[in-house]
Amino acid sequence: IIHSCNWDLHVERARSFVEADVPVLLDKPIVGNVTDAQTLIEWAEAGKVITGGSSLRYCYESRDFLSQPEEERGTIHAAFAGCGVDEFNYGIHAFSNLFGLMGAGCERVRWLGTHVQDQFELVWKDGRRGILTVGETAWLPGYATVVTSKTVVQFQVDNTRIYRALLEHELPILAGEAEPVPMRELLEPELAAIAGLVSKKAGGTPVAPSELAPGSAAYDGGAFATRYREKRLPRYLEAKEKK
Repeated sequence: IIHSCNWDLHVERARSFVEADVPVLLDKPIVGNVTDAQTLIEWAEAGKVITGGSSLRYCYESRDFLSQPEEERGTIHAAFAGCGVDEFNYGIHAFSNLFGLMGAGCERVRWLGTHVQDQFELVWKDGRRGILTVGETAWLPGYATVVTSKTVVQFQVDNTRIYRALLEHELPILAGEAEPVPMRELLEPELAAIAGLVSKKAGGTPVAPSELAPGSAAYDGGAFATRYREKRLPRYLEAKEKK
C-alpha cells in the first residue's frame, strides 16, 4: 500500500514494487498529473497489478442501489454528488462517488462557477450528466442524489463502513483472485478532476479528459502536503501536550 499526503510521490514509491511484480494499492488521489497517469497506464498495460483510489467509489450505498435490477430502479440519467474539506485531496471522493454510480465514459468536464465551493458538470458519452460540488469548507460527508427513469434516490455515505467496502473490492485483486479495474477506467475520477481544473483556469471551457496533455495544469501534491502539515501539526502537538 502506497499512502502519502503528497500524491506526486505515489509513482516513484510504487516503482520498485511494480518492477518486482508485487501488486500495489495506491491511496487516493491516485495521481495529480497526466504524466503520472500515463506511467500507471503503461505499467498496467504491461501486466502489472495496480489498484486503489477512493473508497467512495465502492461504498455500500452505491453498491446496494446498483445491485437492484435495472427494470426496478430505472436507468440512471443524472446524478449530483459532493463533499467538503478541499477540492482534490477530499474532493476526489465526490468524483469517485459519481463514477461509482455512473460508470466509466466521461467525455468532457466543465467548470460552472464558484459559490462557496466549485461546481463542475461532467457529461458522459451517452449524454448522461453529473454535477459535482467540491472545495474548501468545513468537513462534510460524501453524498449523492441519483435520478433514474423511475425514481430519485438520495444518500449520505456512512463513513464507518467505507474502508470495509474498499477492502472487499481491493483485497481479491491484490490476492490475484480478481482482475483489477482497467487502469484507464480506474483513473477516470482523477483525470476528470484535472480536466475540471483546466476548465476552471480557462474560464469554463469544456475539457475532454482523454485529450489532456502532460503539460496540462495539475494538482501539486508537494504543495498540498506542506499546507496539510502546517495546518495539522500544531493541533497534533497541542493535543499531545495536553495528554
